[in-house]
Amino acid sequence: MKRTIGNIYEFQGESYRLVDDRTVAERDKHSFLIKMNVWALAAIPIGIGLSAILFWGEVTITFTFWNVLAALAAMGLYVVVHELLHGLTFALGSRHGFRSIRFGLELKQGLAYCISLVPVPVRRARLSLMMPLYVVCLPLYVYAFASGSFGLAVVAVLMAVGSVGDIYYMWLLRGVDKQLFMMEDLPSRSGYEIGFYLYEKN
Repeated sequence: MKRTIGNIYEFQGESYRLVDDRTVAERDKHSFLIKMNVWALAAIPIGIGLSAILFWGEVTITFTFWNVLAALAAMGLYVVVHELLHGLTFALGSRHGFRSIRFGLELKQGLAYCISLVPVPVRRARLSLMMPLYVVCLPLYVYAFASGSFGLAVVAVLMAVGSVGDIYYMWLLRGVDKQLFMMEDLPSRSGYEIGFYLYEKN
């Protein structure tokens, strides 16, 4: 549902005025998703290449059925943990708790999502966006480096690349007044709504 700047909207008994619309227009969604996928694919060789430099002569990966299966299972588990970390950050800072959170899967675009049903302060929105990187990707990468496991470092890089959308949102939030509130819309018939709205408390 497209919202109008200046209008008042009510979410779970609280009123907010919309002050900014940073959503991607319907006609641009397909091309934008292609662009995001290109960025993500480009980040993979860059991340792996930088890791190879860090690991110097320790660059070895053993491909076995079990190694590949373990990596795929880890990536699948990470998708779940990724969204749970977003939701946990939203819920713990909200008086509505987990009643204000919606998890789901957008099959058209193959995206898992976690969306707050109420606007959240920009500071908490930023923290939520980065939680998967802070809690999973960065510690896993540090452990991989400390243990000399280049394969594990590659898995950490692939997990981090999965946060390309969160990093894009962080970029959009740069310089935004911390007094404002951010909120995404739930998916519509055309798929996942890319971008977010900024509100002020009415």
